[in-house]
Amino acid sequence: MGTADRGFRGLARKGAGGSSDSGQLLHEATTHAILGGFFRVYNELGAGFVEGVYARALAIELEARGLHVECEVPVSVYFRGVEVGRFRADLIVDCQVLVELKAAEALVAAHEQQVINYLSATSLEVALLLNFGPKASFKRLVLTNTHKTNRWYPRWFSGPRPRVSAVCS
Repeated sequence: MGTADRGFRGLARKGAGGSSDSGQLLHEATTHAILGGFFRVYNELGAGFVEGVYARALAIELEARGLHVECEVPVSVYFRGVEVGRFRADLIVDCQVLVELKAAEALVAAHEQQVINYLSATSLEVALLLNFGPKASFKRLVLTNTHKTNRWYPRWFSGPRPRVSAVCS
């Protein structure tokens, strides 16, 4: 079974079990709008700025497209039901898609693993990894909640995974 089969990344579909007769991708309209905004920002600003510049520009562009954007969203990481750390998600769009920004020479496996871990720590299932490097590039990653392991929770923990924000509750 490949990583996409386990729900770690790839083309998860809408509906129960990750598939649907309609053939639409999970949160397809939102991810399409984000990618459109990404390429528009990249074409206007080009490469060479720090990630924070791109994050703010992308937030402005996505809000102009009618999307709700939260920036630098704090997310807690749990181990056996105890908070052991926090990270900040660059952007959360429409309470559906986590967006991680990079301004690197190229995307590498460590970037993907970071985003997969971010999805594991939240109830979000779709992420976009956007690189504002010398060549614009992106990856769409999916980790459905049905495929998430109890890495941060013991088997006996039956409570809900924390939401990424009170706005998304």
